[in-house]
Amino acid sequence: LRIGDKVTAPDKASAAKETEAGAEISALVNYVQPVHFNSFESAEKKNRTYEMSSFDEKQATTLLKERPLEFVNYNKHQLSRVYPAGTRFDSSNFMPQVFWNAGCQLVALNYQTLDLAMQLNLGIFEYNQRCGYLLKPEFMRRKDRRLDPFAESTVDGIIAGTVHIHVISAQFLTDKRVGTYVEVDMYGLPADTVRKKFRTKIVPNNGINPIYDEEPFVFKKVVLPEFASIRIAAYEDSGRLIGHRATTCSRTMPRIPTHRVKNGMWTTATIGESVFTRYREGLRSRRAQRACGGSGEPYQISERSRKESGAVVGSHRLSGNTIRGNERSTILKHHRGRVFSHLSSHLLTV
Repeated sequence: LRIGDKVTAPDKASAAKETEAGAEISALVNYVQPVHFNSFESAEKKNRTYEMSSFDEKQATTLLKERPLEFVNYNKHQLSRVYPAGTRFDSSNFMPQVFWNAGCQLVALNYQTLDLAMQLNLGIFEYNQRCGYLLKPEFMRRKDRRLDPFAESTVDGIIAGTVHIHVISAQFLTDKRVGTYVEVDMYGLPADTVRKKFRTKIVPNNGINPIYDEEPFVFKKVVLPEFASIRIAAYEDSGRLIGHRATTCSRTMPRIPTHRVKNGMWTTATIGESVFTRYREGLRSRRAQRACGGSGEPYQISERSRKESGAVVGSHRLSGNTIRGNERSTILKHHRGRVFSHLSSHLLTV
């Protein structure tokens, strides 16, 4: 436009057309109706699956602490969204795992911050073609099943077991002449969460091909394997994070493809640094036991079975801690026998 040009308002016919088109788009987009949360009883009575309530992390935490079973049941027929409190001025994140444990479908995080919470989120939602949706386990969707997200003993229908992770070696972690070590943590139900307990020795002055090869790390009792996530991270001896990788116990399978993950958050990795581990578990759901012909007791894979299976290797890349040009990442090799191929199951919804 030039100074002095006249600007005319659109005629009524065009305005009507635009309004009509907007209504059509709105009808397609608005597939969930946001509503104010009143009570679990009110929501159950209405039973409108297309309605969704939003909770800030403080409100959701209060509900989870005071009425955990009702919150889990609510999420069986209703959508819930949990978002960070407005007081997080530094864009930090809360741990999403506690709300995944309750079956919350949308757990919103500050994506700009690659902290531990976001690392777990990225690791879990790499699955199902990274479309952003995962199916919750069957026992979290059935009305006749009961789940206490704070359970410390056996959960209905699931038999607890053990997980063994043997960190063997690494390749091309860093080109610096520094010592390196690897930490292994588990996240899931509060009873299954183990942090800062398992770490390898420091291999001095070797970031190229350090060999750790110590006794396996053993998570003796995992109450709910379908919710348990493993985080493996490589560090310099100063404590600086080199790379990390989060994956779920139920998806650490022989047929895992090589993922081209992002360094830091967004930059695609192309370098093949690696940490090699052997993964063995004695976790079995009853459904998996029936599929494998089991008797219902926790199963431990034998050395002979592992050798006969060929220890099929799948690979994962670990994303780096910072974004710095051609940032480096790490591949994780998981060795596992084919006898566990029946244990694959979906974790939870977004």
